[in-house]
Amino acid sequence: MRTVEAPRTEPGGLGVVMFGVLLASYAINAMDRQLFPLVAPEVRREYGFSLAGIGLLSTVFTLGMAVAGAPTGFLLARFSRKAVLQTGIALFSAGTALTVVSRGFADMLMYRAVTGIGEAMQLTVLLAIAASLSIFPKPVGNFGCPSTRLRARRATSRRGNNRTRTVSGQALSRFGSCLFVIVFRGTEA
Repeated sequence: MRTVEAPRTEPGGLGVVMFGVLLASYAINAMDRQLFPLVAPEVRREYGFSLAGIGLLSTVFTLGMAVAGAPTGFLLARFSRKAVLQTGIALFSAGTALTVVSRGFADMLMYRAVTGIGEAMQLTVLLAIAASLSIFPKPVGNFGCPSTRLRARRATSRRGNNRTRTVSGQALSRFGSCLFVIVFRGTEA
Protein backbone atom coordinates (compact mmCIF):
# COMPACT_ATOMS: atom_id res chain seq x y z
CA MET A 1 0.00 0.00 0.00
CA ARG A 2 1.36 3.37 -1.01
CA THR A 3 1.19 6.08 1.61
CA VAL A 4 1.63 9.77 1.05
CA GLU A 5 3.63 11.59 3.70
CA ALA A 6 3.07 15.33 3.57
CA PRO A 7 6.14 17.53 3.69
CA ARG A 8 6.67 19.19 7.05
CA THR A 9 6.66 22.95 6.90
CA GLU A 10 7.17 25.47 9.62
CA PRO A 11 4.28 27.80 10.36
CA GLY A 12 4.71 31.27 9.02
CA GLY A 13 3.89 33.59 6.22
CA LEU A 14 1.44 32.65 3.54
CA GLY A 15 0.91 29.11 4.87
CA VAL A 16 -0.54 30.36 8.14
CA VAL A 17 -2.69 32.94 6.33
CA MET A 18 -4.09 30.28 3.97
CA PHE A 19 -4.72 27.94 6.89
CA GLY A 20 -6.56 30.79 8.62
CA VAL A 21 -8.74 31.33 5.54
CA LEU A 22 -9.54 27.60 5.41
CA LEU A 23 -10.27 27.57 9.13
CA ALA A 24 -12.62 30.56 8.74
CA SER A 25 -14.35 28.77 5.87
CA TYR A 26 -14.80 25.68 8.04
CA ALA A 27 -16.14 27.82 10.90
CA ILE A 28 -18.82 29.20 8.59
CA ASN A 29 -19.68 25.65 7.48
CA ALA A 30 -19.84 24.51 11.09
CA MET A 31 -22.44 27.20 11.76
CA ASP A 32 -24.83 25.22 9.57
CA ARG A 33 -24.62 22.38 12.05
CA GLN A 34 -25.69 24.75 14.81
CA LEU A 35 -28.24 26.68 12.76
CA PHE A 36 -30.47 23.85 11.52
CA PRO A 37 -31.77 22.85 14.97
CA LEU A 38 -32.67 26.51 15.57
CA VAL A 39 -34.79 26.70 12.42
CA ALA A 40 -36.16 23.15 12.82
CA PRO A 41 -39.57 24.30 14.16
CA GLU A 42 -40.10 26.51 11.09
CA VAL A 43 -38.93 23.74 8.75
CA ARG A 44 -41.25 21.31 10.51
CA ARG A 45 -44.26 23.64 10.08
CA GLU A 46 -43.41 24.51 6.47
CA TYR A 47 -42.99 20.91 5.30
CA GLY A 48 -45.34 19.20 7.74
CA PHE A 49 -42.63 16.88 9.11
CA SER A 50 -43.17 14.91 12.30
CA LEU A 51 -41.13 15.63 15.40
CA ALA A 52 -39.21 12.38 14.87
CA GLY A 53 -38.62 13.31 11.23
CA ILE A 54 -37.16 16.71 12.06
CA GLY A 55 -34.98 15.05 14.69
CA LEU A 56 -33.71 12.63 12.06
CA LEU A 57 -32.95 15.53 9.74
CA SER A 58 -30.85 17.11 12.47
CA THR A 59 -29.11 13.83 13.27
CA VAL A 60 -28.37 12.65 9.72
CA PHE A 61 -25.91 15.54 9.30
CA THR A 62 -23.82 14.12 12.14
CA LEU A 63 -24.18 10.61 10.75
CA GLY A 64 -22.86 11.90 7.41
CA MET A 65 -19.86 13.37 9.23
CA ALA A 66 -19.21 10.06 11.01
CA VAL A 67 -19.46 7.95 7.86
CA ALA A 68 -17.21 10.23 5.78
CA GLY A 69 -14.10 9.95 7.94
CA ALA A 70 -12.68 6.65 6.68
CA PRO A 71 -13.34 7.34 2.97
CA THR A 72 -11.75 10.77 3.34
CA GLY A 73 -8.62 9.20 4.81
CA PHE A 74 -8.55 6.81 1.86
CA LEU A 75 -8.94 9.71 -0.60
CA LEU A 76 -6.20 11.72 1.13
CA ALA A 77 -3.83 8.79 0.76
CA ARG A 78 -4.37 8.82 -3.01
CA PHE A 79 -5.17 12.41 -3.99
CA SER A 80 -3.88 15.83 -3.05
CA ARG A 81 -5.25 17.67 -0.06
CA LYS A 82 -6.37 20.44 -2.36
CA ALA A 83 -8.50 18.08 -4.47
CA VAL A 84 -10.08 16.42 -1.43
CA LEU A 85 -10.70 19.79 0.24
CA GLN A 86 -12.33 21.21 -2.88
CA THR A 87 -14.51 18.11 -3.20
CA GLY A 88 -15.61 18.45 0.42
CA ILE A 89 -16.42 22.14 0.02
CA ALA A 90 -18.34 21.40 -3.20
CA LEU A 91 -20.35 18.62 -1.51
CA PHE A 92 -21.12 20.82 1.49
CA SER A 93 -22.15 23.76 -0.69
CA ALA A 94 -24.28 21.64 -3.01
CA GLY A 95 -26.01 19.91 -0.11
CA THR A 96 -26.70 23.24 1.59
CA ALA A 97 -28.09 24.82 -1.59
CA LEU A 98 -30.23 21.79 -2.40
CA THR A 99 -31.65 21.67 1.14
CA VAL A 100 -33.32 25.00 0.43
CA VAL A 101 -35.07 23.71 -2.72
CA SER A 102 -35.98 20.24 -1.44
CA ARG A 103 -39.58 19.14 -1.96
CA GLY A 104 -39.99 16.57 0.77
CA PHE A 105 -38.49 14.52 3.54
CA ALA A 106 -36.46 11.98 1.52
CA ASP A 107 -34.57 14.49 -0.57
CA MET A 108 -33.96 16.83 2.38
CA LEU A 109 -32.65 13.87 4.35
CA MET A 110 -30.22 13.04 1.54
CA TYR A 111 -29.09 16.67 1.19
CA ARG A 112 -28.44 16.99 4.92
CA ALA A 113 -26.34 13.79 4.83
CA VAL A 114 -24.34 15.11 1.86
CA THR A 115 -23.76 18.34 3.77
CA GLY A 116 -22.36 16.36 6.70
CA ILE A 117 -20.10 14.35 4.40
CA GLY A 118 -18.73 17.54 2.85
CA GLU A 119 -18.05 19.10 6.25
CA ALA A 120 -16.27 15.95 7.46
CA MET A 121 -14.05 15.96 4.39
CA GLN A 122 -13.12 19.57 4.98
CA LEU A 123 -12.39 18.96 8.67
CA THR A 124 -10.20 15.93 7.97
CA VAL A 125 -8.10 17.89 5.47
CA LEU A 126 -7.80 20.83 7.88
CA LEU A 127 -6.54 18.53 10.62
CA ALA A 128 -3.99 17.00 8.23
CA ILE A 129 -2.81 20.48 7.24
CA ALA A 130 -2.57 21.55 10.88
CA ALA A 131 -0.45 18.48 11.65
CA SER A 132 1.93 19.18 8.76
CA LEU A 133 2.29 22.88 9.64
CA SER A 134 3.60 22.00 13.08
CA ILE A 135 0.92 24.14 14.70
CA PHE A 136 0.85 21.72 17.61
CA PRO A 137 4.05 21.13 19.59
CA LYS A 138 6.21 18.23 18.55
CA PRO A 139 5.42 15.31 20.89
CA VAL A 140 8.05 13.63 22.99
CA GLY A 141 8.61 9.96 22.27
CA ASN A 142 7.95 7.84 19.24
CA PHE A 143 5.39 5.04 19.24
CA GLY A 144 6.92 3.46 16.15
CA CYS A 145 5.49 5.99 13.72
CA PRO A 146 6.70 9.28 12.25
CA SER A 147 6.29 12.49 14.20
CA THR A 148 3.68 13.77 11.71
CA ARG A 149 1.44 10.93 12.78
CA LEU A 150 1.96 11.82 16.43
CA ARG A 151 1.18 15.47 15.72
CA ALA A 152 -1.99 14.37 13.94
CA ARG A 153 -2.91 12.35 17.01
CA ARG A 154 -2.37 15.34 19.26
CA ALA A 155 -4.30 17.65 16.91
CA THR A 156 -7.31 15.36 16.72
CA SER A 157 -7.33 14.65 20.44
CA ARG A 158 -8.61 18.20 20.94
CA ARG A 159 -11.98 17.00 19.59
CA GLY A 160 -12.63 14.44 22.31
CA ASN A 161 -11.02 11.77 24.39
CA ASN A 162 -13.03 8.59 24.06
CA ARG A 163 -11.07 5.49 25.14
CA THR A 164 -12.28 3.40 22.18
CA ARG A 165 -11.05 5.99 19.73
CA THR A 166 -7.78 6.19 21.62
CA VAL A 167 -7.10 2.48 21.35
CA SER A 168 -8.17 2.21 17.71
CA GLY A 169 -6.21 5.31 16.74
CA GLN A 170 -3.03 4.02 18.33
CA ALA A 171 -3.43 0.55 16.85
CA LEU A 172 -4.11 1.82 13.34
CA SER A 173 -1.33 4.40 13.46
CA ARG A 174 1.17 1.56 13.22
CA PHE A 175 -0.22 0.27 9.92
CA GLY A 176 -0.82 3.30 7.75
CA SER A 177 -0.42 6.96 7.32
CA CYS A 178 -1.40 9.63 9.80
CA LEU A 179 -4.76 9.79 8.05
CA PHE A 180 -5.95 6.67 9.88
CA VAL A 181 -5.21 8.40 13.15
CA ILE A 182 -7.18 11.44 12.03
CA VAL A 183 -10.11 9.30 10.96
CA PHE A 184 -10.30 7.47 14.27
CA ARG A 185 -9.24 10.46 16.37
CA GLY A 186 -6.60 8.58 18.29
CA THR A 187 -4.80 10.22 21.18
CA GLU A 188 -1.62 9.54 23.05
CA ALA A 189 -1.92 7.20 26.01
